[in-house]
Amino acid sequence: MNIRTLAPALLFLACSSSEMPSPVNEAADAMPLADGPGEAGNGSDAGVDATASPTPIPCIDRIADAYTAPANMPELIDARRGDVVRCALDTSIDGAAMASRVTSVGVSMAVTSGAKSYRVAYRTRKFDGAATLSSARIFLPTTSRVGEAPLLVASHGTTGVADVCAPSAYENVSDYLVLPAVAHGYAVIAPDYAGLGTPGIHAYLDNVEAGQGTLDAARALAKFTGASSSARVFVYGHSQGGGAALSAQALAPTYGADLNVTGIVAFAPGWATKVDVSGLANTSLLTSTSLGAPAAFTSLILYSYFGNRLGDAHKGEGFAASSRAAVTNLVESQCITQLPLSIPVVAPTFGTLIDTTFRQTTLDCAAGKPSCAEPGKSYLAVQKANIMTATKGGAPVLALQGLNDTVVPPTAFRCIADKLKAEGVDTQICTDAQADHLGIVSRSSKTMLDWIDAKVDDASLPTCAASVLPACQ
Repeated sequence: MNIRTLAPALLFLACSSSEMPSPVNEAADAMPLADGPGEAGNGSDAGVDATASPTPIPCIDRIADAYTAPANMPELIDARRGDVVRCALDTSIDGAAMASRVTSVGVSMAVTSGAKSYRVAYRTRKFDGAATLSSARIFLPTTSRVGEAPLLVASHGTTGVADVCAPSAYENVSDYLVLPAVAHGYAVIAPDYAGLGTPGIHAYLDNVEAGQGTLDAARALAKFTGASSSARVFVYGHSQGGGAALSAQALAPTYGADLNVTGIVAFAPGWATKVDVSGLANTSLLTSTSLGAPAAFTSLILYSYFGNRLGDAHKGEGFAASSRAAVTNLVESQCITQLPLSIPVVAPTFGTLIDTTFRQTTLDCAAGKPSCAEPGKSYLAVQKANIMTATKGGAPVLALQGLNDTVVPPTAFRCIADKLKAEGVDTQICTDAQADHLGIVSRSSKTMLDWIDAKVDDASLPTCAASVLPACQ
């Protein structure tokens, strides 16, 4: 069984096999493991003067405090969504450093701006409406692009669910996704997702929470910069973040009704199009299969589901009793660079990784058997509800896909493209015959920027290569 057929079944997300970075591809580049929140930066150890921030939001916090909730926050009413409640002045990137960093991630472009960055926490809601916080980095260009200033939200791919895996805690993790837009003169907020660095458990691959947090990130950037209510919002993301961007498109008319969501860009998106749990039946499959990636992502999904839906005391109950404590500890302490290697050591097969009762009840419920029971019954219902319907006639989508992608393969991408078009979304497809899962971002950043420029300037959209995609499988 190869990774293309294995991933949808084991991750319970058919067609859009969400996140399968290999340790030598996305994972190796995406999450350095040195340092953590509070690393060196202009506000790392002490508060900075509020006048250091050229925005309506005073930046007087230490960097380490950007991941903690202030005391006595008022009730989260709709008007307070996106409120920036923590802000620390972070690093400055001059023009030369910006050019060097953009080049280092494989993007060839004219660099017109440096940047100032800030570490912030903003208010948002969980999938059930409960108030929560998301941390983020905000990048303000030192030279803005001429013309109307839009607001850009950049959503990252999978890093893990442990607090140490929050991308904002590292200086270069999101360079490949964020800096090209900033170097072009656009203000960008790069959220971590709620619970990733901030209190609570990151609701990994929960489309409602991801979409809400992404739209609230746009509100946070608007409040941070003092932008008008009519400011155009563009959301873009890679892999898991591509799914978050598409979820924001789906929720824009309701949760984001006050925002001018103008365009969505999805690089190799991971977005559920149907549910398939048949892979649960293969208990003898080694967790080291496909470099351990399926086991790692299955573990993230199960930990997140049980911890969020049943409560913190139940967060390990998706794992087999024999490995529960060890796997739970790994998920809570390691990022996606480590988990594919460490999980097989403590749970060599999927039979020793996944709880027997959970497995059997989920399979029974999927098959419609009278023996359908908890916890599988509720789990399956949540996964079905996680399949979102895009907004017909809503924000247009630019979808970019590498034809050498084995993480979200072209067959899976085609399922998403077909779904968007069937649901009435204006979707432009661009493919790259040479790009893999990570490479599609660096190789297509210029395409994204040209597309956003055209939207901002009300100009004709650029054309792009669009090879015929294989059929949805």
